[in-house]
Amino acid sequence: MIEVTYNHSVLSLNKRNASILSPKLKLILDSNPETIKITGKYPVTAFSTFIGILNGLPYELTSDNISELRELSQEYEVSQLLEKIEEDMVNIIPYDDVLNLIIDLIDKKQPFNEYEEIIASNVSRLFENPLVQRLPFDSLVRIFEKSNLNEIDQTKVFEFIISYSRMHKVDVSLLVKFLDFSQLSISQVMEIMSIRGLNKKNLVRNVQSFLCILLQSIDTKKNEIETTRLRGEKEIEMLESQRERIIQENITLQNEIDEIKNKINEDKKKQSQFKVHNNDQEKPYHGYKKQNPIPYPIHDIPEPPKEHKIVIEKPARFIISSSVTKN
Repeated sequence: MIEVTYNHSVLSLNKRNASILSPKLKLILDSNPETIKITGKYPVTAFSTFIGILNGLPYELTSDNISELRELSQEYEVSQLLEKIEEDMVNIIPYDDVLNLIIDLIDKKQPFNEYEEIIASNVSRLFENPLVQRLPFDSLVRIFEKSNLNEIDQTKVFEFIISYSRMHKVDVSLLVKFLDFSQLSISQVMEIMSIRGLNKKNLVRNVQSFLCILLQSIDTKKNEIETTRLRGEKEIEMLESQRERIIQENITLQNEIDEIKNKINEDKKKQSQFKVHNNDQEKPYHGYKKQNPIPYPIHDIPEPPKEHKIVIEKPARFIISSSVTKN
């Protein structure tokens, strides 16, 4: 163990662990000093926690100490601790608090680059916070470079860039180049290209990519239209064929119906004639024998003879006279 004096506070440091974890402290310890005196800007509590970590003591990263421990890890090149801090930083410090912290550091004209990693780790939330409009342009470019903007809605990025360019009146071409033009509409691309002061030389690749994708899209649309047309023509032919078949079926069906109607009418006529014949045969004929049905038409059948009354008068009386007629 070696005694470390930090801003008048005395701490104990494990030489072996410190030499392994920190290349910077190793250089100091290799000179075999009796004590180490350090003067720094960090709070004693933060530096004491840092020394405890080097000694192998358990520790807890919180929103109160994580920033100072991160800076100490960078200063003394403790890579293991720095990796752990950067890994946990996103979960420990609320996202909106990071933006507030950055804005506060900007107002105080203090460095804030180390917090850009946190912003870049969840860049989709960046465009939901109005404070992002206050970030310096250079900082936004670094955040865009560290982010994977292709994973988020490109319309959100487009709207943010348009809004930022109107507010700050700067050349946003270095931000626009991260846009995926293939995910934008033609009107959106035209609006981007019409931004005043835009350096279009930085966007040659974006525009070329967009034009290629646009031409491919046009060809694809043409193929879709042609396929739809051919499919429509086949469907029309099929419908016409079905229509002709239905017409023929209707004609055949109508002929069958007419034939059935004619047959029914003929049967009705025969039944009517047969009924008349039977009625005529059943009538009584006075003085005539019942005859079989006459084969000739009904209107030629002779009428039966009219009935005659036979009157039988009383016998005449004859008077026989005995007188002789004189000649």
